[in-house]
Amino acid sequence: MTVRDALAYPLQLKKFTPAEINQRIDHWTSLLKIPQQWFERGELELSLGQRQLVAITRALLLEPSILLLDEPTSALDTGTATRLLEVLNNQSSMTIIMVNHQLDFLGEFAERVIYLEAGKIGSDCLAHQLDWLGLKTQLIDLEKSRQSDHW
Repeated sequence: MTVRDALAYPLQLKKFTPAEINQRIDHWTSLLKIPQQWFERGELELSLGQRQLVAITRALLLEPSILLLDEPTSALDTGTATRLLEVLNNQSSMTIIMVNHQLDFLGEFAERVIYLEAGKIGSDCLAHQLDWLGLKTQLIDLEKSRQSDHW
């Protein structure tokens, strides 16, 4: 299956017309700067980061009202990750719930942050209210204590 086929498939299942499919693919791949050269490649010919971006694009093509993303930037380079988060941030009609361990991105793009610690809510606040430096320090200390427990 080519990348273009993979992108079109969920829209075909939803009975979109070929014109609507092309319009959505053009729109989202343009926003995310996915090169046309990828379209005829097989998905396995792409790098992990490229595959991750195609998978996220495939979800965005359906323009859901709620989008749940688990580590959407984990395999992306910094520039692509920033562009993706900028595009997601501009989707005012879409509620996006994101699991992410990259705090640097969260501070810039999140509206609300729920921090979980040992399966319990450690903090739930608007992003601009969060003590980012304190949270980073807390996470570093937690990681150090876990490592010392294993030795």
